[in-house]
Amino acid sequence: MIAADGPAPRGGPFAATRLGYEAGGASAAIWSFFTVLHCLAEAQGFSAWRAFGNTLLAGAVILLPLLLLIAVAVLIPMLVGRPS
Repeated sequence: MIAADGPAPRGGPFAATRLGYEAGGASAAIWSFFTVLHCLAEAQGFSAWRAFGNTLLAGAVILLPLLLLIAVAVLIPMLVGRPS
């Protein structure tokens, strides 16, 4: 039931614990990303910035053709099914 002043907050006794786990997970993900960049830079003899660019380029090489295939798969049925 909704009170007159709006819905009750979704806190609970374990909200601070969950927030701590979320913050720990986020900081571990950021630390992992920078560690991967520095390991890639060390392995290739680059700086960390060039390793970051290398990672972006590799992601674009994989992501752009995939997005193009998805766009074609969505647009072809729309164009073929349209009456002239």
